[in-house]
Amino acid sequence: YGVELSGSMYFISQYDSVLGIELWRMYDSTAVGIEEKPLVQSNLKVYPNPNTGNSITLELNEVFKGTIQIEILDFSGKSVRSMKYENTVNQTIQISTKELNQGVYFIKVSNKNYEEAVKFVQF
Repeated sequence: YGVELSGSMYFISQYDSVLGIELWRMYDSTAVGIEEKPLVQSNLKVYPNPNTGNSITLELNEVFKGTIQIEILDFSGKSVRSMKYENTVNQTIQISTKELNQGVYFIKVSNKNYEEAVKFVQF
């Protein structure tokens, strides 16, 4: 259903039966937009995100070569899991998430020259 706030702004609610949650979207018909592009291209991709399964996949590009450290942090920044991988170059890594509770997490990947973190949601 929709809720109108003014003549040009309104919310739309939709129930997602897969996730079991209600999703809300806000629209402003007077807004003009531009395409947003990230300032820096990410060297780390995490999917699926949000995650409803037992694992996530990391795609690492060439900046993550050699020995890498992967750390999963909860929303407060506390480390909940840490892994080390050797001899990585342009690699895809599957990581189990079945021990994680529902919530927001960060996955941090680092080597001696570079570090990047990505937020993901576990359902």
